[in-house]
Order: sequence, then C-alpha cells, then structure tokens
Amino acid sequence: MPADAPAPNPIMRVHRLLCSPFITDEQFRHALGGTRADLTTIGRYLGIAPAERPNISPYFDRAFYLATNPDVTAAGDDPLLHFIETGLGELRAPHPLVDLRYIADYDPFILGTPPTAHLLLDLLDFDLAPPSPYFDPQAYREILGAAAPPNAMLLHFLTTGLQAGLPPNPFVDLAWYANRYSDVKPDPYQALRHFIVLGDVEGRASGPRFNGMLYRARYPDIADAGVPPLRHYLLQGSAEGRQLPADTAPAAPPHATAPPSGQAFPVMADQSRAAYEAARALIARARQDKRDAATVTPPTIARTTDVAAAIGPSFSDISATVTDAGNGPTPDEPVIVTCGALYLASRGSYLRFISRIRSPASPESSAIMKIPFASTLQSGSDRQQRTKATLQEMISDCSVLLRHL
Repeated sequence: MPADAPAPNPIMRVHRLLCSPFITDEQFRHALGGTRADLTTIGRYLGIAPAERPNISPYFDRAFYLATNPDVTAAGDDPLLHFIETGLGELRAPHPLVDLRYIADYDPFILGTPPTAHLLLDLLDFDLAPPSPYFDPQAYREILGAAAPPNAMLLHFLTTGLQAGLPPNPFVDLAWYANRYSDVKPDPYQALRHFIVLGDVEGRASGPRFNGMLYRARYPDIADAGVPPLRHYLLQGSAEGRQLPADTAPAAPPHATAPPSGQAFPVMADQSRAAYEAARALIARARQDKRDAATVTPPTIARTTDVAAAIGPSFSDISATVTDAGNGPTPDEPVIVTCGALYLASRGSYLRFISRIRSPASPESSAIMKIPFASTLQSGSDRQQRTKATLQEMISDCSVLLRHL
C-alpha cells in the first residue's frame, strides 16, 4: 500500500462482507435490531466479542467453525467474516451439515471456481446435491411425506424438523444419543453437533440402528483407517454391502400400498407451482449470469492517410460519390470510413460496396462511398470464380474501421 494511501475503514470492510447473500436480512435484523445498510448497526456488531456474536445465517454455526478451525480461534478472527472472506474459497465447512469438501467431491463444479456464496445458497435452497453425508434431502423429503415443502429440505430440518424430533438420516436418533451419553446435552442440535464433531470419530452409537464400535470390530480395515464409522457406512459401506451393526434388530419396514385402481396420486398444486416458478427463476438467473460474463473484443482501428492503400488491392478502381444532396464531409475534414454492406443493384447487374462516411467534426454530415466492384456478372465459371474470390477478399479486407486523417 502506498505511504499516502488512506487506511482501510474497518466498518466499511465488515459492511461489505455482511452484504453477502450467505446472511439473511431477517436474522440480521432480529439479532441486531437494524439493517446491513445501517453503519451504526455494523458498529454495534463489531462491539460484540467475535466468539459471542450472534448467528445471522441459518447455515453457519460459530461454535462449530471455531472448533474445527483452531487457526481462526488462535487469531481471534470473527468466524463468520473469516468464512465469507477466506473459508468458503478454502472449502471449510460452515455448519455440521454443510460439508464443502464433500460437496466438491460429489460435483467439482457445483460450487463454482472459485466457490461462491451465491452458488452455495442455490445448492442448499434448491436441493441440488446432498450437503453432507449425514443429510440427504431426498430421504428427508420421504420422511416428511405430504408435509414436505417444495424445496430447501435442510432449512426445514434446521428450523422445524430438528425440534420436532425428526432425524437427519435413518441411523441417527438424537434423543436416544443424548440419553445414552452423559456428556451430551439433551438439546437436539447440540446432540447432532456433538455426534458429527466427536461422537462418530470415537465410534459411538448414533442410535439403536448403528453402533460404530461394532462396525469397527466387524471390519478391521475401517478401524485401521481411523475414519468415522457412520460416515464411512453412509458414503461407502452400504454400497459395498457391509452389514449394518445395530444394538437391536430394526423393525420390518411397512409395506407400501398403491392407490386403488383408477385413483390418481395426490398432487399438491400450490407446492408444485411454487417449485416450478423457483426452478424457472433459477434457470433465468443462470442464463443472465452467462450473458453478464460475455466479453466483446472491440474491432481494430487502422489509422491511415491512404484509404485505397489500406483497403488493399481488391479494388482496381475506387471512386467515391457523395450523396445525401451533397451534405457530406468537406475534403479538408477528417472522415471515418465504416465498412458497411454489399449492395446489389436491380436484377444483379451491378455490384457495389457501400461504406458510410461521416465527419467527427460535423456529425450531422453524412455521405455514401460507392465502390464499384464489377461492371457485370457475366456467365462463365472462370469469371464467376474470380468474382467470388475477389468478393471474399473484399469482405476480409474491410473487416476493420478505417480512419482517414
């Protein structure tokens, strides 16, 4: 930074970071009593100790981020601001159920290159991919049945399903887990975080259907690898046909029943319409992003005092005819010759190249340069071939703008 450059304004830096789409206005206003546009509210946010600042994103857990990123804790950084500014690009997980490295392994391009908050939110809000091995949006939708919202399964689980006692996957029973281990608090979310951060690593049972210690005892390669047992089973073990280590035998699944013959399956019209409109909006935004990313290379401007020489040898005879009632540039004015279009006279008997001439000094003055190309298009393959070749050369030569000074 130059010695005379002004020092960066910390409030404006934090304001810009807090404008990230990863943060919701509703949570920010509820936690801090103001909007992100209010610098006084930003100052109030900075007045709180970093580790004690409120969570203002449904997909971010400060305690989890600090526990899994000791360098952020040691530096005393704000975990949320660190994630937005640095952690997202480094694929650090912001939440126990949002595992960015797992997502990147699932689809290397879905988060963008580099990863962006915009694409991460699209993935979470529209269920484009599982956000974690421990949570499958489609499996959760099946648990909810007809009560499932059209999209954003993880958000529904965190805001509604968790407190209602619903599991993140069929093998985790949070109430059972908290009751079995005395060091786990009975709060469902804290029990979930404890299991993902510590419990599964230690091989604890996640519920009556899965016991990590039994899984490691049955498969020594898993124990030797030191991988969390349930995470391995969800990622690989089930597909590899490994047995499910359960404390108790699972109950037989209920038999599926189809509607009586002739009865239509129930369709939630409002939810289907909302999902359709959301998908259309997502596609429209993706198309607009591609348009916004397009770049146009401006044409090369050739500066010359000899227009005929600059155009090239395509024309054996160049003559300029001033039209528009003689309202063209005067000989001593600079002119701009803009390559235009081919003009074909009546019945194809005469082919001319048309160029618009205007004067920068007198924009209202305009003229037409008519450049004869061929007096006739007579029959005969040789004549036609030469005509075609010269025509192609003429178009190539006039692909730039000529400035006559």
